[in-house]
Amino acid sequence: REHYTAVGDALVWTLKVGLGEVWTPDVADAWTYVYGVIANTMADAGDKVTSDQEVKVSDQEKKFHIKRTWEKIDPMREHATKIFYRDLRETDPKSNAVFEDVDMEAQEKKLADTLGIAVKYLDNLEDLIPVLEDMAVRHLDYGITKEMYYSVGASLLKTLEVGLGDDWTPEVKTSWEWIYK
Repeated sequence: REHYTAVGDALVWTLKVGLGEVWTPDVADAWTYVYGVIANTMADAGDKVTSDQEVKVSDQEKKFHIKRTWEKIDPMREHATKIFYRDLRETDPKSNAVFEDVDMEAQEKKLADTLGIAVKYLDNLEDLIPVLEDMAVRHLDYGITKEMYYSVGASLLKTLEVGLGDDWTPEVKTSWEWIYK
């Protein structure tokens, strides 16, 4: 939408310069109104197309995609967790302080184990959620903030994308986003 504002400003300026003395406050108001209608209509249509193109995946399909792709990631868990933490530290420098005095090899194993447990309990979310909530409370003591979970999620998705290669599809991405949220 912000691009429409820049285009509108350029159009109005061009008309003002091109029309010279014919450009009056009434003409300016009319062109501003017309361009506003055009821009809003086009932006709304673009938003609708974007939302219509979102991948629709049922919860059962999401669980299937997560389990299937975890089977591919799990054998390379050591490599995947290294990618994850490298990306997290590069994209969220605040996380460096959190992991400063941490045994990263042990931390990488904990991450892979936690993801494995989460995948294992996908069909029993009512038992999984309290475990994850308890873990989140413990992470507060380590200096993890709510904002850091956004970076963690982004790094997780990037790691999965790298690890899965061609198996990283829009449906798989939607599935992992769903379970992370």
